[in-house]
Amino acid sequence: MAEEAERKRMEHRALFAVLLACTVVPAVVFSGLIPVNGARMTEFYGISRERLGGTLMVAMAVFGPLGLAGGWLASRFGVVRVLAGSQVLLGAGLLLYAAYPGIGWPLVLVISCTMSGNALVGIGNKAAVELMPKKSGRGANLLHGVNALGKLAGPIIAGIFIGIWWRAGFAATGAMPLVLAVLVMALGRGYHRGEMSVGSGSARGVLKDWYFWAAVGGFGMIAGAEACSNFMLPQYLTGRGFSPAAAAY
Repeated sequence: MAEEAERKRMEHRALFAVLLACTVVPAVVFSGLIPVNGARMTEFYGISRERLGGTLMVAMAVFGPLGLAGGWLASRFGVVRVLAGSQVLLGAGLLLYAAYPGIGWPLVLVISCTMSGNALVGIGNKAAVELMPKKSGRGANLLHGVNALGKLAGPIIAGIFIGIWWRAGFAATGAMPLVLAVLVMALGRGYHRGEMSVGSGSARGVLKDWYFWAAVGGFGMIAGAEACSNFMLPQYLTGRGFSPAAAAY
């Protein structure tokens, strides 16, 4: 009995570590790879910075809410499968963009990153709490803290790879989610039977809750400020004569 409890505890820890890693890649892409490579992308496509920024923002605005479907998908297929699927979607988007950067692929990249990242917001928080039931607050804090580290690492990773080949960062980063998807399925195979399940609830009831809208407003302003600064600062610095790598650092 004690051995079984210890084995389950170790499995929980391993799966929690993988879950933390899953939050890193979307942060790296949006905070580093896309903003730092913005000048190269506008040059490659022959479009203005304003048009590139507008295209990315429209794609995020349209496809971002689709991340809300994560709860519905998790109730049908299980949390583990949805988490693994989000990583496959993210990795495929990054690798496809690195290999085929045609004019339509930036949208595929942003769509895959936005949907997979948003799926992790709700489902990832739930999984973090369930994997650390006695320290649920610490689990959620660690999840968001590691995501912040990804935002810090993003420009550094972009700066390292941009001197090699401007799409090298997308290719290198794209491999990570695919590995994580395999680890999620392997470590989470014991949870397919419903241990990590999604309970039913009323979406209408949530939308009527003033606390929900207060939280959305606060997080929305923070996320909007992050997106604007992440995209505009590297563009400003390269316009002032900095190299893309120097602007990243």
